[in-house]
Amino acid sequence: MKKIIKDFKFKVKVIENIWITLKDGTRLSSRIWFPQTDEKLPAILEYIPYRKNDGTRTRDEPMHGYFAGNGYVVVRVDMRGSGESDGLLKDEYLKQEQDDALELIEWIAKQEWCNGKVGMMGKSWGGFNSLQVAARRPKNLKAIIVVGFTDDRYNEDIHYKGGCLLNDNFWWGNIMLAYQARFVDPKIDPNGREKWLHRLENMPLWPALWMEHNLKDKYWKHGSVSENYEDIQVPVFALDGWADSYTNPVFTLMQGLKVPRKAIIGPWAHVYPHDGFPAPAMGFLQEALKWWDKWLKDEDNDVLDCPMIQAYIEDPLKPSSKVSEVKGRFVGLESYPSKDINYHTYFLNPYRLTQEKSKQSIKINTPQNHGLLAGEWMGAVVLGESPADQRLDDGLAVVFESEILQDEFDVLGYPLLKVKLNSDKPKAMLFAQLSEVREDGFVQRVSYGVLNLALNKERSEFTPLIKNEWIQRELRLDCVDIVLLR
Repeated sequence: MKKIIKDFKFKVKVIENIWITLKDGTRLSSRIWFPQTDEKLPAILEYIPYRKNDGTRTRDEPMHGYFAGNGYVVVRVDMRGSGESDGLLKDEYLKQEQDDALELIEWIAKQEWCNGKVGMMGKSWGGFNSLQVAARRPKNLKAIIVVGFTDDRYNEDIHYKGGCLLNDNFWWGNIMLAYQARFVDPKIDPNGREKWLHRLENMPLWPALWMEHNLKDKYWKHGSVSENYEDIQVPVFALDGWADSYTNPVFTLMQGLKVPRKAIIGPWAHVYPHDGFPAPAMGFLQEALKWWDKWLKDEDNDVLDCPMIQAYIEDPLKPSSKVSEVKGRFVGLESYPSKDINYHTYFLNPYRLTQEKSKQSIKINTPQNHGLLAGEWMGAVVLGESPADQRLDDGLAVVFESEILQDEFDVLGYPLLKVKLNSDKPKAMLFAQLSEVREDGFVQRVSYGVLNLALNKERSEFTPLIKNEWIQRELRLDCVDIVLLR
């Protein structure tokens, strides 16, 4: 249950706009929360393109006000080409974006109100670039917090999944085009009209840029910290929710990093966890504050006295496109991969999942309109976006069904499908999903995955299928958490 906190260690003064001038003369627009004290304090940077003045304002105010009231200067910056900042935002995660962040961190650390220690945080874009900037190792950056992020821009982001183009590539790119096309506040920048017109005339169409890179090439490897996790040398606190689309990177990041780290996965969509929806939310601000206190104020606290990954195991839920609350419980993994996770193997037999192998084959020719009830790729706290009852989609697919389970057990991890197949076409896609058939007949989707069969394993080359030639493929479905009932 949320409550309003009014008593803080420090009174806070908010400066609506402070220009930060970079070495090339570009001015970045910032909003800064100052605790009222003469003491030099650590600072927290959030650096995103979502318009501090009228975009994320209602989210920023309580979160950054909380950190400031507890003794942190919080600097919320609109990136080059966004909000009131100068310039043009030409694409996602460019080196220029990282270079600007390095200058920002240096600028913050040198201010008279800063003790030289800086943390960086963010959700979505801000989570992405916090990792990317940490990999550049600025000397004053001491810790980061990332929410709803990726470590692999090709395989685990909004553009491609399993080498297949996502519809979301289109709407996301156009949303960002619309964001940058919004008017620049003349109260902050008297030359805002000229800046706005320049963006209208020169902003590229991002979805077209991304579709030019349909393979995993240098374009996607840039900014993907999974290319070398050891580049990151500061502590990392990672969070996401099962209703979001970025839970897979939580596990790969925890596995790849060697620094102090922890992760929490709840039931939420693509939001900060203190605003968590579907409920229940969590006390993210309190946990984040302990993280900052540990690494920016050198406090000896219990922030790491927990399993490395804390994941919310969801109780079975009647499928619905409108999910407001998910009951369940948290479990802990001390490491990942975890010795506490065991695989159960089932074999594909004609329309059955069994414990016995089969040499029989089945023809699959799924209609193009399969997936009508799949819900959205990314949960964004919109009622109607969750996967609905899957029986209609199952009627358009080939279904393999197990016997009724004899025991109740938790499922946590990546389902893996191994198949031997052939195709009569040079291009083909494999889709698979794991579902629970409930006693009442409803079918709840548990996880899914897609795979472009005409790409090599690294998804870096197009390798057309040879007609009717048998091949073996592995499809890793999305990480899952659920209690399966007998």
